Amino acid sequence: MASFDSAYSPAAITGYLSSIESLSGTNFRKWKEQISIILGVMDLDYALRVDAPAALTAESSTEQKTAYEKWERSNRISLMIMKGSITTAIRGAIPDSNNAKLYLAHIEEQFQGSSKAHATTLITKMVTLKYSGSNGVREHILRMNDMASQLKGLDMEISEGFLVHFIMTSLPAQFGPFKINYNTQKEKWKMSELISMCVQEEERLKSEQPDSAHVAITGPSKGKGKGKGKKFGKGNVQGNKSASVIKNDKASSSGTKGSSGPRCHFCKDKRHMRKECHKFREWLEIKGFLFVKKLTKGDRNVLVGNGEKAQVEAVGTLRLVLESGFNLDLVDTVYIPNSNDLDYRVKMNDINSNILHSRGFSIAIIHTRFNSSNPSKYPHFAFHSIDDGLLGSNASGEEIDNVLVLLKLINKNCTGSFRECLTRLLSDGTKEPIACLITDALLHFTQAVADSMKLPRIVLRTSNISSFLVFAAYPLLQEKGFISSQDRQSEAPLLDFPSVKVKDIRIIFTGNPEGLYKLIGALIKQMKASSGIIWNTFSELEESELVTLAQHFPIPIFPIGPFHKYFTASSSSLLEQDRSSISWLDLQKPKSVLYVSFGSIAAIDEADFIEMARGLANSKQQFLWVVRPRTIRGSEWLEALPKGFLEAVGERGHIVKWAPQHEVLAHPATGAFWTHCGWNSTLESICEGVPMICSPSFGDQMVDARYEDGVWKIGMLLEDAMERRKIERAIKRVMVDKDGEEMRERIALLKEKVNLCLKEGGSSYRSLESLVTYILSF
Repeated sequence: MASFDSAYSPAAITGYLSSIESLSGTNFRKWKEQISIILGVMDLDYALRVDAPAALTAESSTEQKTAYEKWERSNRISLMIMKGSITTAIRGAIPDSNNAKLYLAHIEEQFQGSSKAHATTLITKMVTLKYSGSNGVREHILRMNDMASQLKGLDMEISEGFLVHFIMTSLPAQFGPFKINYNTQKEKWKMSELISMCVQEEERLKSEQPDSAHVAITGPSKGKGKGKGKKFGKGNVQGNKSASVIKNDKASSSGTKGSSGPRCHFCKDKRHMRKECHKFREWLEIKGFLFVKKLTKGDRNVLVGNGEKAQVEAVGTLRLVLESGFNLDLVDTVYIPNSNDLDYRVKMNDINSNILHSRGFSIAIIHTRFNSSNPSKYPHFAFHSIDDGLLGSNASGEEIDNVLVLLKLINKNCTGSFRECLTRLLSDGTKEPIACLITDALLHFTQAVADSMKLPRIVLRTSNISSFLVFAAYPLLQEKGFISSQDRQSEAPLLDFPSVKVKDIRIIFTGNPEGLYKLIGALIKQMKASSGIIWNTFSELEESELVTLAQHFPIPIFPIGPFHKYFTASSSSLLEQDRSSISWLDLQKPKSVLYVSFGSIAAIDEADFIEMARGLANSKQQFLWVVRPRTIRGSEWLEALPKGFLEAVGERGHIVKWAPQHEVLAHPATGAFWTHCGWNSTLESICEGVPMICSPSFGDQMVDARYEDGVWKIGMLLEDAMERRKIERAIKRVMVDKDGEEMRERIALLKEKVNLCLKEGGSSYRSLESLVTYILSF
């Protein structure tokens, strides 16, 4: 065994140094872990564990001298090892110290930002990691568990339930039945149980794997002969990949050379052909193949998208095995051979819909009579109206206009009618069974109804996570005395939310605080009792907020936004869109127009309206201004405009009652958006890369605006009352100055992240896929 002194020799220390990864800007946690291990093995971590002892004196005892010598030796060699493993450039930026413990603290202080970046990297890896099949599922789970442990060390602890959800999502399609079995169980597995079950399932899958290969079988040749092509059985699609027929190795054997006559190419029996083979049929069933039916006269040809006839090879049921782990059956699917399409793609757009019928989710909308939707806009949905009790209630019109009162009435009045409607739907044998309920978080009464009828409920949140966390924290902040009714104009930062000021949460200041507390308490309680939450946001925008949310809500969370990017633009407003706004924009230079719109609800005083008009006129910038009828309190439309305003701005400005906002924001001429900061408008602006001037009005808009201005830095917040000179400066800053160009660059990066998150493999794409799998597991 090496002596004690030889372990600390220059050669030994050099060897230890070579085993430590040099400290750079991104590996602090790993470096610190290696330093701790090396110093611990050498029994030199004493100086890092205790404070420096007092200097020796003539009166020092033997014990004090021994302790000091031990500390001094540990301190000296620890400093040598730490400094020797840091690059010269980084070492120069760290405050020097002769105390190893203090020096390590200086290093940790320098790399706090790096820790945040490391946490972001870990979160991204956890969300995107997929099990590839190599090294075994046990190692895959342990790797994800290690990431969670690292996050815990960074003060971002992930609950075991949420980690299990991450792991289950990362498993491939072969584990589909296993996932469904897990989701149907009430008891949640511990990590050790999950590992054991996954390993067992992987072994089962390996043992059942037949000797087969995935091959693409071409359609029949176009020669004049009458040779028959392959019958169409089943496509096995991983994710969105093309379909392919699975051909067994045994079936591909050619048999005895020179044999003649009919024979089965599956079991090699000469007494029948493969289509009559019982063993082949059994093999198809084992493989999950459905059936192929005989062609009728009317099935032999179909009209495709270009109007031409196409010959049908077969008609049957195709099962798509998606990467998310669920199956989608396509009934009465036709197979059309295509020599240029060897991968058997199912061209849904080319086949007449009365031959190709896909069986997926059917949608039933249960709505109140108050502010109900127009069913004619959604012909594929079934609408069911329930009584909201507002017409027969004693509530006044003013009370119904109060959001808090309205929500209280709806949550109280709709329980019975909602339950009755669900009972009718469940008892209707002609309809498909209800898989789950998706209801707005504010309609918290639906959770109790869902529980009583044993239906899973998924919560829908159309706001962002940041504003929700502030909203949810309010009762606790109030109880601890951090907020009082006298603080409504306070500039102080909000505890735990340094980017938000106390005055930004004026939504909370109400004459009925008790009613508000009850609403928030019921909302949060029922959200936690739900089966999951759908969020209109994307992970890249609110990464840290998503982690915080997961710590408090240990249920599946699906950030699948932005919602509006999944569908072509359409207006649900009762106001008619003025198309002249687009033709006017067509005449303007790129990024030269300020688009002004405060949404479909916000109203302003006449004095603020006049200041807005003066500010727009004085800015000398082109503008497209949406002024809804009755936007200005006490006016029908533009009566309050200052005299001479229209003549002063001339062709530089264009005012309409309503505009197609998606098209306006996407138009090359639009340079900025003056908005009320509603979350939908914010997402639309981000998706088109348009910086914002923020004038929040109520609700979550205050927090949204603060994040746009101070956190994401993609907008400028106009605080307090409207004032023409302040408005003029803000417009010039965003439209003309360097600040505006920097905002434009930052929001352009977010636009790129939106585009990536919605593509295959992106965060929102995967969340949506997980959501579909989750619903099908109920």
